[in-house]
Amino acid sequence: MIPSSPGEGGLRSLAAGLLLSLVGLGGCAAQGSAAPWGPRWPSPGELGDAALATARSPTTWAPLAAAAVLSVGDLDQDLSSWAADHQPLFGSGAESRSDDLRTAATAAWLITALVAPSDTVGGKLGGLAVGAGALGVENAVTDGIKRAAGRERPDGSDDRSFSSGHAGASSAAATLARRNLDYLNLPGWMDTSLRLGLYGIAAGTGWARVEAEKHYVTDVLVGHAVGHFVAGFLHQAFMVPAAPAMALTYRAVPGGGALTLTLGIGARR
Repeated sequence: MIPSSPGEGGLRSLAAGLLLSLVGLGGCAAQGSAAPWGPRWPSPGELGDAALATARSPTTWAPLAAAAVLSVGDLDQDLSSWAADHQPLFGSGAESRSDDLRTAATAAWLITALVAPSDTVGGKLGGLAVGAGALGVENAVTDGIKRAAGRERPDGSDDRSFSSGHAGASSAAATLARRNLDYLNLPGWMDTSLRLGLYGIAAGTGWARVEAEKHYVTDVLVGHAVGHFVAGFLHQAFMVPAAPAMALTYRAVPGGGALTLTLGIGARR
């Protein structure tokens, strides 16, 4: 029996709670949604705009910047060795937990895709195809990077360390799930909690791979960036954009009051 660490139980509870919350959306989120969820065919200009916007996202460039910093000297190897030796979050079950969290991220994408409101069955199937295609493209891109880099894993098992496939797949699925939340009218606290939970699952997947001595920290950082970029780009390019959310607020002014209608573009996080 694999011993559990306190951190492991916490993240497993986080993943379970997130999935249960997403399942609960099925009965209430489909009504009054911001926009129908489904595929579209982008113009060449829209493809370029989607690629540029996703590249500018902090979830793409921040992990790459962190990986560049860690590449200086022995920082990457030292931090990775410390994590594998101490296993502070997942303990001896780190490798299994990375599989569990990757599965949770994929389940989160599928659940949010199923509850997102679509006008037609064709729209629902097309949107699912876009998401599945994004996950497949991410896997192919990561496999190509692994073959080109040929970096040996920390445990010496093979030369497919860079970049992390687990981190890339979990990041891609979490990105798709967050984008799907843009189409749902959720209370602010619930939307924020779900998004934070998805970030946590993606980050936990990568860190578990480091503790399991399957990857260096830079491997999972680059994998996270690749997963976010591929999924974010394809979703923005090939899915109908979420309609602007509307908010009506009242403000008292001398002699009466003022109503303000605010239109906020759907989040691209």
